[in-house]
Amino acid sequence: MNPEEDVEFAQRMHDATFNEPEGATPEEMRKRWRGTAEDLEKALARKFKAMRESRGWSQSYMCQQLKKHGLDIHQTTLAKIEAGSRPLRISDAHIFAFTFELPLNMVYQLDGLDINEHSNYSLNVIQEELSFWESTEKQYRESIMQTLDGMIDGAADSKARIAHLTSMYNRISRDKAMTTEENRDDE
Repeated sequence: MNPEEDVEFAQRMHDATFNEPEGATPEEMRKRWRGTAEDLEKALARKFKAMRESRGWSQSYMCQQLKKHGLDIHQTTLAKIEAGSRPLRISDAHIFAFTFELPLNMVYQLDGLDINEHSNYSLNVIQEELSFWESTEKQYRESIMQTLDGMIDGAADSKARIAHLTSMYNRISRDKAMTTEENRDDE
């Protein structure tokens, strides 16, 4: 789809969504929506075909890649989807997009099909997620270390308290034993 077709398609989608003709019957509206949805399916199929071709993938290879992601279709089915003679289900469209390492909403927005640009988009998404998880891991580690430091300090405090109480107990026991002996000697 070239930029002019994209603009025309976007206008048709907008009109179908927001400009309901006066006096249109439900059947007429259903046909209008169905036509718009079919246009969308065909536009996506063309974009997926262009992405496949820009990577130099054959239809057979594309089917192998789709199968790795859970969509087992034959090459002739792929050819029909790309030609617009077979509908592209939304669940299948997600798998197509995933195969190209893009979220489906990004595929809707593609104007040109410079695959390097879209690969950079995928890399940016991965880098952002990687940064997020690295930061999260660091926060968890810091939190765990603070907890461990507190536990170690608590254990050290407990050990010091035990030593102090043991010393006091021993001293009091000794003093009591000495007092008892002195009292016996005095008798």
